[in-house]
Amino acid sequence: SAAGQVFPCHFEALWRQATMDGLVTIARQISALTYKNLVLAKRNYTSTFLRIFASLFFILLIYLCNEGIKARFSQESSVKDVPDPVPTEKHGIPDCIPKVEKGCVTFSYAPAPNNEFNPSKDYAAFSDFFTDLPQSLKDACPACQSANCLTDNVPSCQTCCEMFRVHKVVRGLMKHNGSSVSSKDVYPILPEKVVGFLNETEMDKFILKNMNYVQGSYVFYSPNNNTFTFLVQQNGTSADVVRGEWTSPYMEYTVPMQLVAHREIAKNVFLKDENFKVQIAIQ
Repeated sequence: SAAGQVFPCHFEALWRQATMDGLVTIARQISALTYKNLVLAKRNYTSTFLRIFASLFFILLIYLCNEGIKARFSQESSVKDVPDPVPTEKHGIPDCIPKVEKGCVTFSYAPAPNNEFNPSKDYAAFSDFFTDLPQSLKDACPACQSANCLTDNVPSCQTCCEMFRVHKVVRGLMKHNGSSVSSKDVYPILPEKVVGFLNETEMDKFILKNMNYVQGSYVFYSPNNNTFTFLVQQNGTSADVVRGEWTSPYMEYTVPMQLVAHREIAKNVFLKDENFKVQIAIQ
């Protein structure tokens, strides 16, 4: 029985000794490996420096890029706190800035009597407009010369009447572009800065073939005298980007195109009042 009591104590002592030896061995290995890595790091000091400071360098780079973006767009409301913005009155479509040698077009539109049509003439009545239409369109609108496209809905005259209503709106926004209730200023768009097309497909082909030539485009749709809608196509590269100042294509070109078109549609198609005035400001 006495021998049986000595064995567990002897085993416990051996376990403690083995544990201590293991810890000492681990400590020695850690110390040796650390010393080895320090020696290698000292020999390859360039690599060691890059490993330590590379993360700090990229953090600094991100910070500088962020500060540069904030400085460049400092006047934009997206980075500037504007609790009470001042209303900015929109007067009309700005003139296009030439980006290619042959110049530029302020806007194109569809539908029109011909491809690359130049809307340089006003028509008091549909009969005058019908006279100048190409023969192919006259054949598509038989017995329509005496139709009143602003009051009557004649299915056989839909194509020609739609072009007439679109032409009146286009000529109206060309003549009254930039008109302001407060300043009474008018900045007309010259006929050579506007071009029309038979349909949207032909207009898109022209725009793709002549890159950076058209500032913006209208696609009008007026199946009858009670309906007149439109789509605005925006040239995203039409806005100039100057260091320290950025011009939004949407606010600079698309919004004025929308406002002017709405005004002229109301004036020429629905109200039929040439003296109709509207003042619109963006806040």
